[in-house]
Amino acid sequence: MRRAGDKVRITAQLIKAADGFHVWSDTFTRDLKDVFAVQDEIAGLIARNLELKIGVVTASAAVNPEAFDLYLQGRQAWNLRTLQGFDRAEELLQRSLQIDPGFARAHAGLADVWMIRAVTQGLVGQFGQRSAPEILRVVDEAQRALALDPDSSEAHASLGFARYLEWNPAEAERELRRSVALNPNYATGHHWLGAVLESGGFDEAEAEVRRAAELDPFSHRIIDNYGSLLVLIGKPEEALVAFDRAIALQPGASQTLSDKAQVLLALGRRDEALAMAAQLAPETGSVSWPRPAKRRDGSRVGAGQWVDRYQLLAALGRFDEALDGLKADDISILVIGSWLSDPGLERFRSDPRLIKLLATLNLTDVYDRFQHRRAASRR
Repeated sequence: MRRAGDKVRITAQLIKAADGFHVWSDTFTRDLKDVFAVQDEIAGLIARNLELKIGVVTASAAVNPEAFDLYLQGRQAWNLRTLQGFDRAEELLQRSLQIDPGFARAHAGLADVWMIRAVTQGLVGQFGQRSAPEILRVVDEAQRALALDPDSSEAHASLGFARYLEWNPAEAERELRRSVALNPNYATGHHWLGAVLESGGFDEAEAEVRRAAELDPFSHRIIDNYGSLLVLIGKPEEALVAFDRAIALQPGASQTLSDKAQVLLALGRRDEALAMAAQLAPETGSVSWPRPAKRRDGSRVGAGQWVDRYQLLAALGRFDEALDGLKADDISILVIGSWLSDPGLERFRSDPRLIKLLATLNLTDVYDRFQHRRAASRR
């Protein structure tokens, strides 16, 4: 693809993978405002040349090329998953919407920025924050995007993950399944669907996040979350490979460093784990950890790290410390699957104090399902 101003020239080739035979090629010179029409045209020509009958989504609405560029830049900044990246993404997406207020994908992108920034800042994501104003704002923006384009895969994904943060997993799953049905190549839809499915069964969840990683191999957050799922299904060594890949994509990523540290700790590699935790910057995360872990020499790992402090304290064997300060509203929706399935937290999750707290949140059925699954896996 080559671009000059508002014009784009695309050369498409269809080549038989088995023997390299050149089946078909063509060149298209079009206005960028018709980019979706060009996509449909190329897909249709490929289908005809393959003599296949496939459904081709038609998208007749024109897109402003400047607004589209700003949208793509905003998505790239959002994908950094840093507070600076979120601020930059919001600026770019707002500029996109100033140019084209009806651009549904930019509205969905803005919803995602607000949502994941709020998660990062610790404003949403816990059971006590299910009705937080920040999440209501996200829902409104996602619904605005859907009003403009009911078939927006991005908007259905945004609304779906927002519903999950409200702890409405059934509606979240419906919206996210709709997202990936509309666009099977939308990595974020698969990623978030996998996160929602964790509470129902790891097989499908793992497949969804793995698919997301295949579709977007440069997203450190997707790769990191795939590593976390590998831990939950009993593949910690493979998880470490995924975490290393995520760290290579974005060195210093706090969540990945924390995730890797916890796996190392579970594997009994305590010194490596604490050395990894020590790399965490003091103010990069969403959760304050007021009583940090101690190394064997008595020195302390820095506070204010991006960890679920109760889970990490439990992984360190400090069960009473983890449970005595735990309140139902403080339980994180985002790590509930990990709490209930991590092999290293058996004593933590079997403690009557935790079971009682889960009951106050109507999570007894979820707890029982995880316990049954773990018992079955040991047979």
